[in-house]
Amino acid sequence: MKRKFSYSMKKMNRRLLAIGRPIRNYIAISTVASVLGALSHMGLMGFGALWLLAAAGFCDGMMTYAALTVTCAVLIAVCRYLEGLFSHLGAYGILAKMRVHLFDAIDRISPAYMIGRETGDIMNIAVADIETLEYFFAHTIGPMFTVILLPVTTVVLAWFVNPLYALVLIPIYIMISVVLPLGALIAGRGIGMRYREELGDLKSKILESVYSIRDIQIFGAGNRKMEDVMKANSQVNKAALGLTLHRQTIASFPNFFIYLARILILVCAGYLASKGIDNPVGTIAISFAATASLSSSFSLTFVVTSLLEAYGAAERIFKIEDTLPETEEPEHAVTCGEIQETIQKASPLVSEVKLFDIYRGKGVAEGKKSVAFNLVLRADDRSLTAEEADNDVKAILATLEAKCGAVLR
Repeated sequence: MKRKFSYSMKKMNRRLLAIGRPIRNYIAISTVASVLGALSHMGLMGFGALWLLAAAGFCDGMMTYAALTVTCAVLIAVCRYLEGLFSHLGAYGILAKMRVHLFDAIDRISPAYMIGRETGDIMNIAVADIETLEYFFAHTIGPMFTVILLPVTTVVLAWFVNPLYALVLIPIYIMISVVLPLGALIAGRGIGMRYREELGDLKSKILESVYSIRDIQIFGAGNRKMEDVMKANSQVNKAALGLTLHRQTIASFPNFFIYLARILILVCAGYLASKGIDNPVGTIAISFAATASLSSSFSLTFVVTSLLEAYGAAERIFKIEDTLPETEEPEHAVTCGEIQETIQKASPLVSEVKLFDIYRGKGVAEGKKSVAFNLVLRADDRSLTAEEADNDVKAILATLEAKCGAVLR
């Protein structure tokens, strides 16, 4: 049965990128570092091969290639550090803002939305699901640019060595960098969504059981609760197995094409040698460079498997944020904080004000809400009489009606 999603991948990506706009500078620095690091890795392999060939006497410039190899090695270390630093600085900052935004959404649609929903599931979305999106902001954008730039660079270099190498590599790169990742995302999105839902259900059941442990013990419901948790755990294991099988499947195909590319390069080298076009130095250099770039493209498969979970988590978050409240707040709605402040200023006898209930629904007019406060009245120089307290409450109610439009139900 084909699963229906609330958001397309295109819409999901646009929304996540819009959320990440405040950290675009961090993402830009991280992406540049990622690309430079990947190019340095390719340079390390290529210049390293030329260094060895020069040392063996097949070509000149041994010291130059040695210096370039060492430079590439240093650049890899520096770029990897900068990539990790700036990507996570930006990602964790945006995750904190997403939690605040999610809380505002829950506050807007509660309490009606919470009816029939487990508190543990909401907490799991606010904590674990948002944490899962760290991978999108910190580990996706840079590799995407790398996967585009490295194949182009390798194909250009191969073309200068011999156009035949480039023609052999182009379909391999298309398969590894485009066809396989897109196919894996489309085919596996339902798997990632199911895993996040089942994991959220398990965490919710465990959390609810911990919160209500005293009632469970009093009513002897421990065995039943344990059965519920074990059943949810079994569902998580099945979903995790499906995700793992999908991950292993999409990881095996790129390996096949990487080895195929190496074989085809050697076949091309043999063919060119048979035609009298013998260039062993260029063949070895392009072979090493292609291996490095193909390895970077191969890492995209791991990005895809993590994106499956990230998309599942994002859909659960966006569903809450896009839920409309059953009753709309007026444009100039009075907040509970304003009411509390008015009460505190209405009488010098008010020593403490605490909000303990908010209600919207049956019995309350559209666009209105019912709020309940606990008041403590105290005079420092005497004990208050019932008449004084009653008169003070009446004065507070009159002030609330005049300033906030609030009336006693």
